[in-house]
Amino acid sequence: VSTQSTWDSEIMGAAEGKKTSVETFEATVMKIKQKVLAYATSAKGKLVANNYSNHSDPPPATVGRIKIIVDTDIGSDIDDALALLLLMHLPETHYELLGIVTVYGYVELRKKITELILRSSSQDCFKKIPILAGISEPIQMLDPVWHTECEGENILDPLEIEKLKKQVPDPKIDPIKWYADTLSHLEKGEKVTILGIGALTNIASFYKVYPSIARDRNEKIIILAGGLCKNPSPLFDDYR
Repeated sequence: VSTQSTWDSEIMGAAEGKKTSVETFEATVMKIKQKVLAYATSAKGKLVANNYSNHSDPPPATVGRIKIIVDTDIGSDIDDALALLLLMHLPETHYELLGIVTVYGYVELRKKITELILRSSSQDCFKKIPILAGISEPIQMLDPVWHTECEGENILDPLEIEKLKKQVPDPKIDPIKWYADTLSHLEKGEKVTILGIGALTNIASFYKVYPSIARDRNEKIIILAGGLCKNPSPLFDDYR
């Protein structure tokens, strides 16, 4: 992108000691993330994603479309938004998106961000994709829920952001039961691939509550789930 050199110089300046404090470095990275998120949701960003997707080869005719569920903590970092945009711009012959479930912390805010990205598409199919707010807290709460507090910035009005942060998911909508119902209604022999690109709370709960359905109907889980231990350096404490 056009501002890449500017971002590179900002990061290098922080990393090389021109800006020495951890707080300053984190503030610089946060600023860059906000720029990238705004770019990703812009018309130009979607055009770039579309150009990349044009290099993808279609799957063999004998292979059916991959049925996908995306489980995401979208909104804190740029990676999940870019992953969703790239997925949306793959040819329809590649996959069928069954739904998206948010996870961890501000799940209603993450749901709204997901809706904005999907509804921005000119393709009607994305406007009908189910989007659910999932589980907001880890199962064992070994660590407190943490947020960047930039979720929704440059996308939503600040007042709406604060409202969504406090909003509690509708208790009548059970995301784990939705997993089970969606997989149970597949045709005989069909299976699902789950993209777990956030905390794995929803997926773990699904396997715990509906083990037979998960075993029989979930073909694979592709995850960006974290390391076994934290990076000892506070400057680069990114262990996902």
